[in-house]
Amino acid sequence: MTTSVQTSTGKTSSAARADTSPTSRKQMPRFDMRSVKIVWIPTDKLCVKWVQSQRPFNPRFAQRLADNFDPDKFGVLQVTEADETGTHHVLEGQHRRASVEIAFGPNQKVPCMVVPCRDPKRAAELFNDINTTRLQQQPLDLFKVRLTAELPDHVDIARIVERNGYAIGHTSGAKGLACVQALLAVYHMDDDEGPDILAQTLTIMREAWGFEKTATRNAIVRGIGRFVTEFYDEADMDRVADKLSKLYTPNRLYGHASAYCESHRCTTEVAVRDLLVAAYNNALKTGKHLRVKRPDSEA
Repeated sequence: MTTSVQTSTGKTSSAARADTSPTSRKQMPRFDMRSVKIVWIPTDKLCVKWVQSQRPFNPRFAQRLADNFDPDKFGVLQVTEADETGTHHVLEGQHRRASVEIAFGPNQKVPCMVVPCRDPKRAAELFNDINTTRLQQQPLDLFKVRLTAELPDHVDIARIVERNGYAIGHTSGAKGLACVQALLAVYHMDDDEGPDILAQTLTIMREAWGFEKTATRNAIVRGIGRFVTEFYDEADMDRVADKLSKLYTPNRLYGHASAYCESHRCTTEVAVRDLLVAAYNNALKTGKHLRVKRPDSEA
């Protein structure tokens, strides 16, 4: 691509902003079909020879992969050329390799892409680039993918959201919920009552502030969810919504929670919970006050 530049003589010349000519592109590395190949290699010929060129091995992660093994999700390991003993260094996929041996025993053949590499420096460079040049998944995008895959908790959350008048995503105006990490966190706050807790959390938000977009901050949703979880059988949830609507806007609540965090050295989620307890207790007889039972992590 070129741009016109005026010289000191007043004449116009062309200056290249970026050289995208065919000649320039030819200088970039290209696929070498002769040196890069996919082969089936026994797992006992695959290992991390250069530990300084890889992440530490996580046995629990390997066990989880083995417990949920699915050959369609295995993919292809990336390994170096074999050394003089016939062993390949695993560039990418050491946990998948281990999962196969955990699930099926030693010396299983797995698909591998063999990359021309024979030293730890190049192996470290390849590992770094493989793991840092991928586009990071955004929580909302990942939630929608898992929803399409019909993961049970994601499907249930979407139904609860819709029943409360909201929709998952950015595209539904004020009714759009993009705070999927908070929704998941609230849903899993209790193994038995999680769905009802999430439904009640959304009900409180809606009754207190309507479909106010600023009410869907992660910290606010999680904080209300935490309150509902801890006082599910004790609090009058209609009173919670009423007190919220009278004492706070979502922005005011978040602002007070942020200040509370600084003075009490707690998370914003805990701060929102504590402010809700204080609001609920306001004008109630002492005997009817809610009391927070703080775990050691909050002390």
